[in-house]
Amino acid sequence: MDIQKLSEETGCNLQAALGRLNGMEALYGRLLKKFIDDPTFQELKEAVKAEDLKAIETKAHTLKGTAANLGFDSLSEKSHEIVCAVREGRPEDTKALFTECEAGYERILAALRRME
Repeated sequence: MDIQKLSEETGCNLQAALGRLNGMEALYGRLLKKFIDDPTFQELKEAVKAEDLKAIETKAHTLKGTAANLGFDSLSEKSHEIVCAVREGRPEDTKALFTECEAGYERILAALRRME
């Protein structure tokens, strides 16, 4: 997997991600492959559809951390906005925020799949 190309295609903060992993590119590549199969996003999607605020908060928070660790800062930020909407009593905002989050997630996922 060409992680430099991934960074260019997705806006991934590669320097920060590799910094968290002490520069271990092979490990980063393995984590990216695991991200493809991670169920968190799908679980968040189902929670949004069901309007399950507790599950939305939990899954969005999990996605926020995972995305941040992998350098997907924009996805992490959108996930954080969903968490904030729930915590601040703005559940009506979660669907619109999720739609924005989904677009970023799909872009990242497509790039990851092309690089397998």
